[in-house]
Amino acid sequence: MLTKSTLRLFTILSATLLLMYTATLDAPAQEDNLTIPSPSTVYIPLVTAPDPPPPPLSSLQVAYISFPMRSDGDPAQIVTMQADGTNITQLTNIPGDKYSLEWSPDGQWLSFDVNDGNSEIYVVTYDGLNLANLTNNPATDRSAVWSPNGSEIAFVSDRDGNPEIYVMNNNGDAQTNLTNDPGTDDWPVWSPDGTQIAFISSRTGTFGLYIMQSDGSNPVRLADAQGGGTWAWRGPSWSPDGRSIAYMLNGNIHVFNVDTQESLKVTSFDSFGSYSIGGINWSADSTDVAFSHSYNVIGNSTPNVYIVSADGTQSSARVMGGTSPKFSPGGEYIAANVVFRGTTSLAIEVYVTNLRTQETSAMTNGSANARLNTGVVWRPLSTRN
Repeated sequence: MLTKSTLRLFTILSATLLLMYTATLDAPAQEDNLTIPSPSTVYIPLVTAPDPPPPPLSSLQVAYISFPMRSDGDPAQIVTMQADGTNITQLTNIPGDKYSLEWSPDGQWLSFDVNDGNSEIYVVTYDGLNLANLTNNPATDRSAVWSPNGSEIAFVSDRDGNPEIYVMNNNGDAQTNLTNDPGTDDWPVWSPDGTQIAFISSRTGTFGLYIMQSDGSNPVRLADAQGGGTWAWRGPSWSPDGRSIAYMLNGNIHVFNVDTQESLKVTSFDSFGSYSIGGINWSADSTDVAFSHSYNVIGNSTPNVYIVSADGTQSSARVMGGTSPKFSPGGEYIAANVVFRGTTSLAIEVYVTNLRTQETSAMTNGSANARLNTGVVWRPLSTRN
């Protein structure tokens, strides 16, 4: 017989069980053994966009020195054309040999040497409408190079009795001797920021590489070697980023690091005197140096154009036959003079190589030969005319 206390306990347990069952019914249904995996990492392949195609040669302009066959006695003249060989325009019609052709930074003017018995520095506008003799001096004036902002021109003159480096305004005013030294000072080149000029000098008795401030102050010798005259030294050429100066010494290319103050020999040609290196030119990104090389340059040798890495990690690679190589402003092309020797004649044409495809084609084709050792010069990309 159930007692009252037992009955009360039974009632409480029953109520508790009923509440638990009701709570179970109200809870949302769940699937047994259902697990949701954590999200997996999804790797998307990295797709490198292809390099944009190089600009068509028809969109780029060059200048060079053209001369007819010497049998008619006509002098060389300054010529421009599109880099595909079209739109050939003669800018000058003056006597004398022409050398050292260079565009102003804004592409509006060309400077060049004229030697009609006395070497002078001339400039002409891109359209040939304006021509001027800037130096107009009985001494030898040559090798003009524009400052990066185009306001000044450095050049070499012997008007004080020996080769010195001068500077003048771009209209020929304020011609000033920067070096004032009894030795030979030659091969001036501006730093990209316009604050310094690198040059070759024999002021200590042997030739060496120097830099000075653009006003001629604080000349500092950077590199030297025993023996060798000015022709053992060629260049120098300042890299576009301003960190290196390439130069030729005793038949090899050297690169001077402005930051570390050390020189690195980046080519390894074996014997001085049996070959020539010239036409040193930097790529737009300052990683490579182009130059021309020839064994036994007097005679029937064939000069070649090479490219070498400025840090020496990549050895010289032949690009094409030719001399005086020049990278295009964007670095996609390289142009050079190519020499064709016949039994009784000599022809020199301008060729261009697409560095991506390695295809080489002629810019000129017999109608206007370019002068050996001068080379084509590309008009700056900033040009609007």
